[in-house]
Amino acid sequence: MPPLRRDDTHAANPLDRMQKSENYGEFFPLLGLGLVTAEGDLWAKQRKLIERTFQMNNLKQFSKIMGVRSESWVNSM
Repeated sequence: MPPLRRDDTHAANPLDRMQKSENYGEFFPLLGLGLVTAEGDLWAKQRKLIERTFQMNNLKQFSKIMGVRSESWVNSM
């Protein structure tokens, strides 16, 4: 997968103007226009909406749940 490109000519914060490669168009039928496929202001708005989810405190809680579920799944094999 090609690397992401940044267009920081119009943004104070380069992450506010994240540009995707042309290959991301292939994901539209599956993912629609969201964080993975959006660019510019829409991308920044989508990213801000989910920002709290990826704070370290929340990730620690998710890792515990994923560990328990993974162990359960492996034991069921």
